[in-house]
This record gives sequence, structure tokens and C-alpha cells, in this order.
Amino acid sequence: KVVATVRVNLEIKRVSFSPLDNVQIAASGPGLLKVFRLQESTLKGFNLVSGKAATQNFTDHAWAPGDRLLATTDHGDVLVFEQGEPRCTVKSRLSGSRIHSIATYSSGFIIAG
Repeated sequence: KVVATVRVNLEIKRVSFSPLDNVQIAASGPGLLKVFRLQESTLKGFNLVSGKAATQNFTDHAWAPGDRLLATTDHGDVLVFEQGEPRCTVKSRLSGSRIHSIATYSSGFIIAG
């Protein structure tokens, strides 16, 4: 059963549901990092990044404890968002290299390039 659809004019590489709120969905890809909320059969989208940050190639994302979303880039950065607000950027040892995936666990996260 289709609950809702939304048109996004950018390539989406990953979509995931928040483990804390099943009507909150994150989507990422080249130039795209967005959270959608399902409200009355409609998906309302909210950009997490704007300006120059919105041109980044987001390679993956993962939900972390405490309503956090972690997003990785092809430049080796991990962007941390808490309740939809940017908190910090973590420069990884892969800085300058593409991060292909991220996984979270109770006390942190692991990335692979």
C-alpha cells in the first residue's frame, strides 16, 4: 500500500526511517540531505543543509541515539545533526577521501571508505 509520494528532482542514494519516530524519513544523495515527515498522507520535506553545504555529495547517512542524524560526504567528513539542527562536522582520518558507508552503535559510529 502506498502511503505517500513526493517528487525530488535530485538523485537519492539512501532512504531510512527514524528509529524513534516512524513518520520521520531521511534521504541523502548528491546535493541532497533532507528529512521528510509524514503528515496526513503527505510528505513534508525539510532541508538539513543550505548554501555551499547543500552542494556536497552525501554518500550515506545513519540515525544515532538521541534523535541524531549522521551524514557522510565524499570528502571524508561526517556531519552531525541533532533534532534537525547542525551540531558539528567530524573530520575523519579519511579526510579528502570518499566515505562509502556509516553505521551507528550505542557508543559511537564506524565509517568505511
